[in-house]
Amino acid sequence: MKLGFLFLNVFIFCKVAGLRHDGTNVCSRMEEREQKYTEQVTRKVPVTKKIKCWDIDQNFKCDKVYYEDRQFEEEKTRIIEVPVYFCCPGYHLLGEKCVRRSDIANHWTASLGGCQCYFDPNKDCACCVDGGCQCGEKYPNKCIQCGYGHMCLPLYDQLARRGVAAWTLSESGCACDGSRKTGPCPCCQHGGCQCKEGNTKRCKQCGSLRTCDDRPNT
Repeated sequence: MKLGFLFLNVFIFCKVAGLRHDGTNVCSRMEEREQKYTEQVTRKVPVTKKIKCWDIDQNFKCDKVYYEDRQFEEEKTRIIEVPVYFCCPGYHLLGEKCVRRSDIANHWTASLGGCQCYFDPNKDCACCVDGGCQCGEKYPNKCIQCGYGHMCLPLYDQLARRGVAAWTLSESGCACDGSRKTGPCPCCQHGGCQCKEGNTKRCKQCGSLRTCDDRPNT
């Protein structure tokens, strides 16, 4: 039996585009993916031919049905296992490498790179969480809460790491607003409001339409 592959949906899937699967601090797991392919099959096909006969009404030529083997291609789908690559726990993608999360300056920095720099769209800069702004050319791999540009200086890094996330000081310990019947509720950073949906132990930027989830930098 011959198999002609149409395409393989996924061979090596990286969690983030650009991740080198042969680099250091890269973990992997096996996941199931669909694979489409074509398979050649043989079927009997009826073929009508004229043969000589004694039927005068058919001008002495009668129809006779023969069955011939014909090759067809059938598209099928099967499940295969493929490797999935991602940064190991405690590491974060920067370019093609996985670096320690501790290298990320603060809660306002989602990643050390991967976004256009506001001061030069041809350069690579940090990506920021909601309410965060890039620190500029001097600190291209760092974000800080918008409006607090002076805190881009390294001496403020510890203060910018205060709390558990960008808008969340703690996941409990504060009174709940009117959206929840019981506490405890999270304590928010200045300008943050308690999440009413999703991860209700976190806060988000007041007025933001973004849904709260379990990502560490929200």
